[in-house]
Amino acid sequence: MALQHAEDDEDSSRLQKFRDFLESATESTIFATRWLLAPVFLGLCLALLGVVVNFVVQLAHQIPEFPGMTLDELATSILNLIDLALLGNLLLIVIFSGYENFVSKIDPAKDHEDRPAWMGTLDFSGLKIKILGSVVAISLIELLQDFIRASGHGEGEFKPELEIWRVALHLTFIVSGTLFAIMDYVAEKRVLVMAAFEKEHGDNPELLELVGIEPDQDVDDADDAHDAADAARAADDAAGADDAARAAAPGAGPGLGSGRGSGRGSGSESGQ
Repeated sequence: MALQHAEDDEDSSRLQKFRDFLESATESTIFATRWLLAPVFLGLCLALLGVVVNFVVQLAHQIPEFPGMTLDELATSILNLIDLALLGNLLLIVIFSGYENFVSKIDPAKDHEDRPAWMGTLDFSGLKIKILGSVVAISLIELLQDFIRASGHGEGEFKPELEIWRVALHLTFIVSGTLFAIMDYVAEKRVLVMAAFEKEHGDNPELLELVGIEPDQDVDDADDAHDAADAARAADDAAGADDAARAAAPGAGPGLGSGRGSGRGSGSESGQ
């Protein structure tokens, strides 16, 4: 009988070891799939090289023409170069932040003096906001170029029906960026409120009842309740200060003024 139990325990131990090995191998394989994105970021590096080449070609082509350009033509040429520079910045942000967020840390840049300040601190939400900000800036540059063409300067033909769609698209980018920023702000505030609330009160139902919050009440409602309580305490303190000022004023009855001020002050202290 004891031998049978020993064999069963050995079989169970082998089965558990196999399950642990299978789980570890599966999780290691899944975690290693992040390296499938490495060629994508290398491809974006080649795209960045293409942007640089295009910038150099346009600059070399426009430099000899600068002396004979009008102000509007010069502005159009500079806007083209700024457009390429913004596109390069956008690619660089996506390459650095995307690689560090989803693949691996960039060790050579860890202690480098030229390491950008936002590297390692820009999460996925911040990356979305920066991308949308760059897209809005690029769209604005395109609109400025179109308006210069509309004034009769610059290269290309101005098409009003196409410009309507460009303005609508630009406004869509702005609204999308604003909504993303609001959603990130609300999510971050909710996390901070939840952390502060748990740290201060925990799950003690007596404390929740003391401040007038139901145990299953939402954290945002709890935050509003705390704001209302703070406002009530501030109003009480202001009323106490007002009574004290009246008591100190000439002609005020010392007994009445002192009684009101001290009574209000003691009530405020006990409320706190």
